Amino acid sequence: MRGGKALIGEPNLIHALVPADEVDDCSGISICDASRLSCFKSDTLYNEETYNWTDIINSGTYGPFFCGEPENEPSCVPARPGEFSGMSTDLDSDGDGIPDAEDNCPHVFNPPRPLDGGVQADYDNDGIGDACDPCPLNEGDNCENFDADDRDGDGIPNDSDNCPSVANPDQADRDNDGIGDACDPCPDYANPGYSACLSSTYEIWDGTQIEGAKIRLENMIVTASDDAQAMMLQHTSGAAFDANGVAQSGVYVYMPNADVPIAARGDLIDIEATISSFGDSLQLTNPEVLTINSSDNPLPNPVRLNPADIATGGADADTYLGVLVRVDNVTVTSAMDTYGEFELTGGLRVDDVFYLADPAPSVGEGYSAVIGPLQHSFGSNKILVRDANDLVQGNPALSDLSPGSAFLDASGTAQLTVTLTHGGSSATTVALSYSNNKVSGPSSVTIPAGEASADITLSANGSAGDTTTITASYDGDSFSSTVTIYDDSSARSLVSLTPNPLSIETNRSADLTATLNLPARSGGQLLIITSTGDVSTPATVMIPAGSLSANIRVSAGNTGGAASVTAKLGTSSTRTANVNVSTGPPIPCLIISEYVEGSSYNKGIEIFNCGSTALQLSDFGVCQINNAETDCEGYQTMLPSHTLAPNEVFTICNSRGTLPMSCDLEEGSITRHNGDDRFLVFKDDNASGSFERGDDTVTDAFGETEWRPGTLLWENVTYRRCNFTPYFGQTLFEVSDYFSTHPIDDISDFGVAPEPGC
Repeated sequence: MRGGKALIGEPNLIHALVPADEVDDCSGISICDASRLSCFKSDTLYNEETYNWTDIINSGTYGPFFCGEPENEPSCVPARPGEFSGMSTDLDSDGDGIPDAEDNCPHVFNPPRPLDGGVQADYDNDGIGDACDPCPLNEGDNCENFDADDRDGDGIPNDSDNCPSVANPDQADRDNDGIGDACDPCPDYANPGYSACLSSTYEIWDGTQIEGAKIRLENMIVTASDDAQAMMLQHTSGAAFDANGVAQSGVYVYMPNADVPIAARGDLIDIEATISSFGDSLQLTNPEVLTINSSDNPLPNPVRLNPADIATGGADADTYLGVLVRVDNVTVTSAMDTYGEFELTGGLRVDDVFYLADPAPSVGEGYSAVIGPLQHSFGSNKILVRDANDLVQGNPALSDLSPGSAFLDASGTAQLTVTLTHGGSSATTVALSYSNNKVSGPSSVTIPAGEASADITLSANGSAGDTTTITASYDGDSFSSTVTIYDDSSARSLVSLTPNPLSIETNRSADLTATLNLPARSGGQLLIITSTGDVSTPATVMIPAGSLSANIRVSAGNTGGAASVTAKLGTSSTRTANVNVSTGPPIPCLIISEYVEGSSYNKGIEIFNCGSTALQLSDFGVCQINNAETDCEGYQTMLPSHTLAPNEVFTICNSRGTLPMSCDLEEGSITRHNGDDRFLVFKDDNASGSFERGDDTVTDAFGETEWRPGTLLWENVTYRRCNFTPYFGQTLFEVSDYFSTHPIDDISDFGVAPEPGC
């Protein structure tokens, strides 16, 4: 029976107990070879469905009956795997997991419980556990009457006792916060309602304040902030600072989703937060109060230290955690990894919590100083640089005078560019000299502080055909450029048609470049183009006025074999390039269908199977061509094992993004792009696990792979594919030829197959 209703029983009893109009719904069953009736229909009605006896016995839960010994019957012996068995042993008489020699009730079962703080309960702290203590509420054997209205027995009722669980008949409360001194974690600082106690970073690092404690820090300067979820704080004044100094005066605050104002560098703040740990590092988390007292305050001077001393294991590895530090005259000893970290002299690492160095520094690159707060995470000490100004490069050197060969119109001007290795902290003056007086220009050029290059303007004194060598010199280094004067009457000829030979696959296109000996005259230079074999070209190509070259698009037909292309200038100047047309395997149609370059880490790309057959994505990879690189280098990832059906998409997002993006793969390497980084999708033909140009097949690209835009052309925008023709990254890329443009952080179609039509 259940709730007074008969559910299972002998037929005569069921007929007597179940209303006549319900007996017809009962079913005959057999239990342990005996006939019974089961009446479950009315008892199991749920969402207009009922369950019968068969549903119940086949449910896989504990059986409704047993004819013999029950299976999997719960034990009556108390046990907690890994802690106690509940069975007596020679060393543990009561089987509670505590050896008799340490057990406060050796013959009474009383294991530690989480609600007792993980120890054996002993309310009166007399060394006798509550389970066997004749007077558990007070010491000794004379049990005092327990007064529920005065738990601590100090004569003060609970409702008016300022320490209801700690005896304090004097009710002393020197900070007048309503919490008695006997139970106040900070009796000299008012913290009504057990709010945060006023403290300092010194008490965090010396262990005075333990993990889990809520503390209040006042007049802390924000030395670093990502304007979202992380910041660094440091004492610069006050009694604690005066007594302890700069060592251990800072702390890291991690505050994702905290409902407090976001402080900026230079803000002076008060904060109430909880001490916690991340791995082996202490930090503050979950701030409940953050008050910005003032802004734009001067920051403390960074402490100059030896990098090896503050690196992991160094003499001061723990001393300056959280403090703004500076190391001088250091060199990059290990290149940037996929987490945005690189290593300096002495084993000190640099992390990207607040700023990602761009371009990534190379091994051997030197800095006159690296500045930032010191933090410990994932087993290593790291300087958290805050912007490019924290990576102070050394004195610049002269690196180039370009172009190495230049041309000067006799009636106009020309420019050369003087380039330094990096911008200097002050203006840099580079001397210029001329091999003769046929070309005139300045005797020096001054490159402003922080700039890495400057242009010089030249004019002609001589006639067409004259040449002058110009030399730039600085600090023992020199670079030269030869300048040739020309005019419209100068004879032009074709000097090259490259590459020669040109290799191309059937049904593909590639470019030849026709180059003149001098820039084209006003009005341009017309080339006549002819071809042999199964290739096609335009009949003519114009080299624009003032340009040295122009591209000739060569398109292969369906037939492989030898072919050629000839460019002719005027009546006699010709160049011919051989073309080898090969029959290659069909290229899978796997293209980039969406590009998201949003705010902060809201970045991602979507790839699309535009073909008619399913593709196994583990055969493919995606790489980012970063900054001025011309190949994938370290920014690439092989795709996971996944079958992508025709007209399906696969999405890749930055793992630190905050938009609700539909992500099939989260990572932080290729999706850290800015507005000038390019992408390519490739088939890993040689199964090497990385892109190898010439061995692997490019199926699509975003941007010209070997050309970095001069500006962040593709930043703060979402592009969606509307032209499914693959682009291979080798020809002029106009984003509007392939994509439609949408506002920043627009992810409304991310993860949705694109529609054709631009």
